[in-house]
Formats: sequence, structure tokens, C-alpha cells
Amino acid sequence: MKEKEITLNNLATKVDDLAITINDLASATVTGFVDSQKRFESIDKRFEKIDQRFDHLDNETKLIRIEISNGLREIKDEIKRLDERIDGVLKMANEDIAVVIRKVEIVELELTKLKQKIAKLKLANS
Repeated sequence: MKEKEITLNNLATKVDDLAITINDLASATVTGFVDSQKRFESIDKRFEKIDQRFDHLDNETKLIRIEISNGLREIKDEIKRLDERIDGVLKMANEDIAVVIRKVEIVELELTKLKQKIAKLKLANS
């Protein structure tokens, strides 16, 4: 009977040792899960910071695009205004040239008349 008792005692000890080992394994597993969870949270925080940086850069890029678009619109408007002013100046210059040409024609006509009168006077004096 003693062999059975020893065997039962040994078996009880082995079961107790197995329970302790299972508890140790469960504790190690929980510790591993907790450590993994902390690492995941740390990685999530880093990715969140990176996402925030990307969002910030995206917003800055959108603002820059808006500023460039507004600048281009202003430049186009200024070019249009300058074109209109140049057209106006050219029109005035053409009108001024036309007036000068008319005056030159009148002066040439008067000069021709004067030359004719001088020629008549020379003929009359000769």
C-alpha cells in the first residue's frame, strides 16, 4: 500500500508542480500580452504622430495651391488690364498719327499752293 501512497503522493506532487508550471506559463503569457499591447500602443502613437504630420503637410500643400491659384489669377487679371491699356495707347497713337498725317497733307497742299503762287509771281515778274 505504501507504494500506492507514494505513487499517489508523487502524483499529487506532480499535479501540483504541473499546476504551478501552468500558472507560471499563464503569468508569462499575460506578461507577454501586456508587453505586446504596450508595444502596439507605442507603435499606434508613433503612427498617430506620423498621420498628424501628413495631415499638417497636406493642409499646408492645399494652402500653397490656393495661394498659387490666387496669384496666377491676379497675374492673369493684371495681364488683361495691361493688354487693355496697351490697346488704348496704340489706338491713341494711331489716332494721333492719323491727325499728324492729315496735318502734313494740309501743309503739303498749302506748300504746293504757295509754290504755284511763287511760280506765277516769277512768271509775272519775268
